[in-house]
Amino acid sequence: HTGFVILRRARRRIRALGIRILRAAALRMTDSVFSVVEHYAALALLQSISRAPSKHAGVISLFDTEFVAKGTFSKDLSKDFHRAFELCQTADHRALPPITPQTALETWQRAARFVEAIQRYFEEREKQTMQ
Repeated sequence: HTGFVILRRARRRIRALGIRILRAAALRMTDSVFSVVEHYAALALLQSISRAPSKHAGVISLFDTEFVAKGTFSKDLSKDFHRAFELCQTADHRALPPITPQTALETWQRAARFVEAIQRYFEEREKQTMQ
């Protein structure tokens, strides 16, 4: 019976360590994941004006040209978008040091702001269309 108790403890610890490892791996992937989220939000925005570049850099460039330069979105939002792309590129091509939960949270907040800004744009545009 003692053997079963020890084995149960060992299995719990293995699972807990596995969860920690998965969480750590997820933290390392946040830059890539959030960059993809921002990319798709920007792509949806560009498709709404019949522009759909095939490359990520094209999406960023057109977002800046069509929406930031014309004052629809702020330069700060554009900087966040550029930063997400650069971090994703860096993460995809070389090993990066682990990021902290705080950094992951900040990355998530920037991505959320980006997506929310595009959502507000669509909502405002829909209101204007209905008037």
